[in-house]
Amino acid sequence: MKRIIEQAVILIALGALLHGCAADDSSSGTADTVTGADAADAADGTDATDAADATDAADATDATDAADATDAADATDATDAADAADATDAADATDAADATDAADAADAADAADAADAADAADAADAADAADATDAADAADATDAADATDATDATDGADGTPEPEFVFLVTGALAAANEAEAKAKHDAIAAGGEAPAKAAGDFGHDAMLATDLLGHTPGALDFLGIDRWTSLEGAQAFYSDPQVAAGFGSLFSAPPSATPYVSSDWYGWGDLTSGDGGDHWFVVVRARLSDDPAAKKAGHDALAAGGEAPAKGLGDVAHVVYLGAADPKEFLAIDIWTDTTHMGAFYGNPDFQAGFATLFEGPPSIVVYRSTDWHQW
Repeated sequence: MKRIIEQAVILIALGALLHGCAADDSSSGTADTVTGADAADAADGTDATDAADATDAADATDATDAADATDAADATDATDAADAADATDAADATDAADATDAADAADAADAADAADAADAADAADAADAADATDAADAADATDAADATDATDATDGADGTPEPEFVFLVTGALAAANEAEAKAKHDAIAAGGEAPAKAAGDFGHDAMLATDLLGHTPGALDFLGIDRWTSLEGAQAFYSDPQVAAGFGSLFSAPPSATPYVSSDWYGWGDLTSGDGGDHWFVVVRARLSDDPAAKKAGHDALAAGGEAPAKGLGDVAHVVYLGAADPKEFLAIDIWTDTTHMGAFYGNPDFQAGFATLFEGPPSIVVYRSTDWHQW
């Protein structure tokens, strides 16, 4: 812009000079000759004009320059303002980016924390699962050990079952009523449980006789069934003076304690099959008419043939024992959970005829009911 103004000033000056020359030529042709003073004055006017024009041009230039400077300054200011705005925007953008980054970092941290929490929870769950598994394994191992112990207790070194001895303790209780009899029995049984178990007594059932199947019991006819792992241990226990004294206070007369031993004769269930509810023990005792080996097959055929109908009527166990001192002494214990059809079953002529072939004479059949007395 400045360059353009300078060129304009030069053109204006040249135009003024040409105009002056033309005026002089016209004056010399039509008027008097101009003196040197006049020329000087004209020159001075021209110079003044030129000076004024130069001044004006300079002023214009200065004004232009000032305007340009102002414009430049304004432009600079605008640029600076724009730059400042850009800087602000950049700062804002940076702040926003930083905020976003901070938020992202926070989110990432939260996600990491959540992941850590999840990992911790998973680890805890895994630990719990491992503990549960360990507990289950320990329980299984305990169960297996218990099962092994139980097997060891009943199996011999060659794997054959160890004999189980059963003592039937029967007698009339010396008490005015059942409640009094229970109190006496429970005190004696609780006091004798530990030494009895130590001697090999792993089961004690306390029952009272009923009038089922035509039996006429006394007021308090008692049956105690004790299961032993050792015949010698049982005999030592019953011969103990303290045990004898306890029996003396419990019974109106010394009871009988008859030993039997388990057999491999056909049967089902065991002496615990009725536990958990009311049940009845049908105790059949008789003397075999021949050697047990000769009678086993006949018994087993009758028992196997009668198992299904007996179970259908409520007979949950049939267990056969033989006398420990005399193997011809026969003991069968059947456990019933329902007495409704018991009479019909044992009164069946075919049943009676079949078992009559086993014994020397009619068997003794007494039904005893379970109690809530102290037992194990």
